[in-house]
Amino acid sequence: MATDAPRAADSRLRSRPFDRVVGQRPLSYWLTLLGPWIGILVFGVFMLFMRDDWLTVVNMRNILIQASVFMVLAVGMTFVITGGGIDLSVGAMTGATALTVAWLVKFTALPDVLAIFAAFGVGILMGAINGLLVTRLKMPDFIATLATWITFGGVVLVVIEGHTLFRFSDTVRFLGRYRLFEQLPMAVVVAVIVGIIGHVLMTRSRFGRYTIAIGGNRKAAVEAGIPVERYKMFHYMFMGLLAGIAGVIMLGRLNAVHGLVGQGYEIHTIAAVIIGGTALYGGVPRIWGSIGGALLLGMMANALTFLGIHYFVQYVFSGIIIVLIVLIYSLLGYRQRPEG
Repeated sequence: MATDAPRAADSRLRSRPFDRVVGQRPLSYWLTLLGPWIGILVFGVFMLFMRDDWLTVVNMRNILIQASVFMVLAVGMTFVITGGGIDLSVGAMTGATALTVAWLVKFTALPDVLAIFAAFGVGILMGAINGLLVTRLKMPDFIATLATWITFGGVVLVVIEGHTLFRFSDTVRFLGRYRLFEQLPMAVVVAVIVGIIGHVLMTRSRFGRYTIAIGGNRKAAVEAGIPVERYKMFHYMFMGLLAGIAGVIMLGRLNAVHGLVGQGYEIHTIAAVIIGGTALYGGVPRIWGSIGGALLLGMMANALTFLGIHYFVQYVFSGIIIVLIVLIYSLLGYRQRPEG
C-alpha cells in the first residue's frame, strides 16, 4: 500500500487539465510560455475599449521606444537569474553608463563614438565587480548587488553634483532617437537584435547550456566539470554590457542625464523577467518571455499616463501584476523547476 500511494498521487497530478501533453510538453508549459503575449493582447483589447484613441501608430511606437531599454536589460537579467543569481544594481549601472557618455562628451575631447564604447567598458567593469564579489568573496548575489547598487548610485550622485547634463550630438543620440526609413526606431531595432542574440546564446551555445545547468543544479554542474565561477562572472559582465547599451539608448532618447537616472529600473527589469516566466529558482529561461514582460509593463505605464493616473501608481500596478502572474503560474501547476 505504501508503494502505491506515490503512484496514486502522481496519477492525480497527471490528470489535471493543465498537465495534458501538447506537442510533447504539458499544456501549462505552453500557457506560461505564451503568457506575456496573451497578457499584451488582453491588455490591448481592454485599453481599446477604454480609449479608442490609444491604439494609434504613434502611441504604439512610443510604447516600443519606452520599453526598449527594459527589453535590453531583461535579456541580461534572464541570464543572471537563470544562472541562479540576481542583480539589484542594474538601474545604477544603467545610470552610471549614461553619465559616463555624458561626462566624457561634455568635459573631455574624446570623440563621441569612443565615449559610447567607453560606457560599454564601464558597464562590463561594473558587472565584473559584481561577479568578483559573488565568486571570489563568496557573497550572496542579493547582498553583493545590493551593496553595488548603493555604491554605483552614490558615485553617480557625487560625479554629477546635483546638476543635469543635456543637449548632445546626433552621434550620442543615435541609438535613442534615430529612425530607420523614418519610421522604425533604432532603439527598438537594437532591443530586437539583443533579444535574438540572447536567444541564440541561451539555446545554441555552450554559454547558454552551462547557464541553465548552473542554475538548475549547481552541485551537479561542478561535478560535471563546468567552471561555475567563471560563468557566473560572464553572467554579470554580460549584464553590465547590456546595462551600458541601455544607458546609451536612454541618454539618446531623453537627451539629458541627472543624478537619479536609472532609479527603479531594477524593479521594472526583474518584474519583466518574472512576468516572462523565467524561473527565480534558476535553470528555466524565457528570453522572449522577458522581452514580452518588459513590453507589457511598458504598455501599462503608457496606459496609466494616457489615462492621467499618477506615475507612482505604476509601482502599485507592477506589484499587483507580479502577484497575479505568479498566482496564475501556481494554479496552472507550473512550478518553475528545471526538468529532472
